[in-house]
Amino acid sequence: MAGRSVNKMKVLHILEGLFAGGTENVVMNWNRHMEHPLFQFDFLVNNTQPIYYEEEIKKLGGKILAVPQRKAGIKSILSYTHAVYRTLKKNHYDAVVSHMGYIAGFELLAARLAGVRRRIAVAHMGYYYDTNRIKIGLYKFLIWLFATDNWAVSQAAGKMLFWSRFTVIKNGIDLNRFSFKEDTRRKIRAQLGWQDAWIIGMVGRLAEEKNHLFLLNVFKSLSTDFPTMRLLIIGSGRLQNMIEKQIKNLHLEEKVKMAGTVSHVEDFYAAMDCLVLPSKYEGAPLTPVEAQAEGLPVLISEAVPGEVKIINTQQLPLEDASLWEKSLANLFQAAPERNFSHAQEALRQAGFDICVEVKRIEKLLQEFEDANK
Repeated sequence: MAGRSVNKMKVLHILEGLFAGGTENVVMNWNRHMEHPLFQFDFLVNNTQPIYYEEEIKKLGGKILAVPQRKAGIKSILSYTHAVYRTLKKNHYDAVVSHMGYIAGFELLAARLAGVRRRIAVAHMGYYYDTNRIKIGLYKFLIWLFATDNWAVSQAAGKMLFWSRFTVIKNGIDLNRFSFKEDTRRKIRAQLGWQDAWIIGMVGRLAEEKNHLFLLNVFKSLSTDFPTMRLLIIGSGRLQNMIEKQIKNLHLEEKVKMAGTVSHVEDFYAAMDCLVLPSKYEGAPLTPVEAQAEGLPVLISEAVPGEVKIINTQQLPLEDASLWEKSLANLFQAAPERNFSHAQEALRQAGFDICVEVKRIEKLLQEFEDANK
């Protein structure tokens, strides 16, 4: 095929954008650990926001392509599909991997028309934004029609998006990177000015589904009884102003810090004493897995798939904030020791080692290529 490097499989990943977010982080984890002499990962986006991973993608030999931003409405979706088709005809890919949820069917249709043999839909989320069941049914039908492979990061995500069978590719992490270091803990806590504090952490986009306001209210109830408790919020997003306003309304400015997006989140896990994820809905988030690898106790909502609950993790209902308060108070009083080596082995046995999962992805891609030579 014209434009191909010898013996190198060209794979195009389609995402909304390349932010410092969950899905993007999953795909970049794949990219970092692939055998790059054998594979080239390129990226197609339709968002004008800054590309967080641009420099790293280029260093790994990949390209970033863009099409006009997709908007609501069938006319915009069809225009977007045509733009994807033109991009694929021009650049010649061996495989297209859509991470766009139920919109994936349109992108895989474009790939089919452009002659791409391997067309993969990846389910990342265990919920729908849209409640129109007829529209969702049509979108799922298009995926069924044009995908050659269905992958999902969890059972819940796969069952939500696909009618037919799917392969679970777990959101693995680099276990060496997320290894607890005592000297790093001391350094970050000193930078925060919280050397003697008991720190609750929350990591994720500042978005409605992450439920930051719920955690702030829980923390407010605890902060009087436990004056050394602190809350560290890591992430950025459109709700930043709202969250900052709520911190002021609750008079928590001295006890809550917002660190924004950080490049070495593992250092901040080391500084924490507990991680909390009270999400309203999730697919298969990396955050609780990373925190468990660092030996942290973790609290997650019942909306988070149980597949990420490996060790030292409690799952709680959002309907009863008092249960969250009680669990955090119990952790504070117990002050459990971090046994990160045991935690890492548990994660490895549960299939969350990125090195193992990436080998599975390579094998799946190569098996199809070999069968179609």
